[in-house]
Amino acid sequence: MAVWGPRAVHATAAQPGDAAEGGMPARPPHRWWDIVLVPVLSFALLIVLIAGAMLALRRAGIALPGDTAAFVERLAADPVIQNAAGILVYMLLAGLLALLLALRGHTLRQVHFRAFKGYVVILAALAGVALAYLVAYAMQRLPAEALAEIEAAEAFALPGSLAGMIVLGLLAVLVAPVVEELYFRGIVMPVLARRFSFVAAATVSSAYFSSIHGHLFVLSGIGAWTVFGLLFLVGVVLACAARWTGSLYAPVAMHAAYNAALFLPAFALMLTGAEA
Repeated sequence: MAVWGPRAVHATAAQPGDAAEGGMPARPPHRWWDIVLVPVLSFALLIVLIAGAMLALRRAGIALPGDTAAFVERLAADPVIQNAAGILVYMLLAGLLALLLALRGHTLRQVHFRAFKGYVVILAALAGVALAYLVAYAMQRLPAEALAEIEAAEAFALPGSLAGMIVLGLLAVLVAPVVEELYFRGIVMPVLARRFSFVAAATVSSAYFSSIHGHLFVLSGIGAWTVFGLLFLVGVVLACAARWTGSLYAPVAMHAAYNAALFLPAFALMLTGAEA
């Protein structure tokens, strides 16, 4: 089991016997600047890819319809494009993380996905479903006005097409759980835990995890802070799962099951509505 705190020897520090090519000790897997470097580079690469695609179209003689800026703006407002871009950003982030680990003499499996009993993954997934229903139950206890605002924001974020829902499902259930756990519980929390206690590291990383979901920016009043608090608690549970198992398998399974339990009812409702 991992040891946490200022003297932690975890995935963020080179383990005895770890060696890079040539027999030299491997570098620590993660540095504090990775917390900023990895997401910033991911978004920068996305912009470069988009600009490169537009330049390639222009050189191929394929004209964009109408005003280029207006065309790009319409694309950015499309839920399918938004979620596809989200998947691409997450894939870039995971790729950059794997590259950094390789340059430092490590692998994703060695650092973040150490093997343990398979039944733990099943238990973690069941816990994720239970956690989703507890969060949904807590939100139903909110005042009617706050609940209506949350439901309106969620409905606005849902795509109106089957293709959009499929892309959103891929992002929410498959891609985001893996990459967010790699970043928050794989980089942010262990890096913080080198200097602070596990409680402090889990608290800060969970607050960061909750903040990036943006509910404080799109909601107001008690609804915003309730959602923030609930997601913060979800982050703490995921942090504890990472600590207790010493691997990201359990938090990834829990995170994926949590997202699936919240997403699948909306997906089923769209399917039944489409059939009707």
